[in-house]
Amino acid sequence: MNKLVMNFLVTKGFVEAAEKFRKESGTEPDIDLATTTDRMAVKKAVQSGNVEDAIEKVNDLNPGMLDAQATQNRVQNQSSTNLHYREERIFVVVIEDLLAKGIKNAKNTILSRCSAGESTSILQYDRFRTLLPAAAEVKCVSGAGYFINVKAVSGAQHIEQFYSQVVQTHASTKNLPSSCTSRLSSVLCCFSQNEVAQISTPIFFVIAAYDSWQIRNILAPGVVDLHGTWRNCKLNIKDCYIRK
Repeated sequence: MNKLVMNFLVTKGFVEAAEKFRKESGTEPDIDLATTTDRMAVKKAVQSGNVEDAIEKVNDLNPGMLDAQATQNRVQNQSSTNLHYREERIFVVVIEDLLAKGIKNAKNTILSRCSAGESTSILQYDRFRTLLPAAAEVKCVSGAGYFINVKAVSGAQHIEQFYSQVVQTHASTKNLPSSCTSRLSSVLCCFSQNEVAQISTPIFFVIAAYDSWQIRNILAPGVVDLHGTWRNCKLNIKDCYIRK
């Protein structure tokens, strides 16, 4: 019970209370309490959608943690880590559970995910279709999963570089459709606009005309907007001018 209380205090960021409880109960936290404030700052940045700020804070807290090559090396060295990527297995387990609960008898089915999760789910749409009766109507809805592939305001291919790290970390090439990788690089085959041509199941894309996340993280991420020229625009579309 003491361990449960300590975990609650730490995850909520109650540093002083956690320190006092440690002294009174003798229960040691799993992390250094001195890093709690920094960890909560990372959490706040993520929840507010400020990904670049979160990444910077993580790098300050633990340099190299987000480095793709370092992560891949840790994954390959299973003798020293318990880090695994299980999204493929999770998808299978979830679908098996739904089939057992009656979806195998469905006449009309819609499969939908959103944002970054949609970029990978789109590759599963045809597979999902084959698991249902041939007579069933199956359609898919992609919510905010259509990421533009354009250069950042600095001229750098920022989003492609980011996707390249994803492909490298997850060894994604083998899971991408060969009909795409035979024509384009694995990185480009991660973008929905390049994946969709390979999918036969009907898909309806839903995306806002103004996507603030893409403005902040693709067009003008903090790493290329060092002087904050785009800061106001990223916070409020009304502050975006024609010259920008």
